[in-house]
Amino acid sequence: MSVLDTIADRARALRPHIVLPEGDDPRIAEAAQRASADGLAKITLLRAEGGGTGAGVGVISPAESPDADRLVETYWTLRKHRGVDRQAAREAVRDP
Repeated sequence: MSVLDTIADRARALRPHIVLPEGDDPRIAEAAQRASADGLAKITLLRAEGGGTGAGVGVISPAESPDADRLVETYWTLRKHRGVDRQAAREAVRDP
């Protein structure tokens, strides 16, 4: 058994949830579908606009998300000591 087979077996057993921010990139979308189809992880893509990619891959548009305000507050709370204001936090959260 190769090292990659061992890693794949562990991933299938753990089935982690992975969020990929470059969901508009076709290479990322293809890799996400492949990983999901192989049972390696639950995948969520962040995209500028929502839309499907196929079975097993979730898609979230940060700008359209009902959780956007909560995410802005969390981001701002974690980064305000670095000078991030709420407007900058809102822009960062909306950018996939």
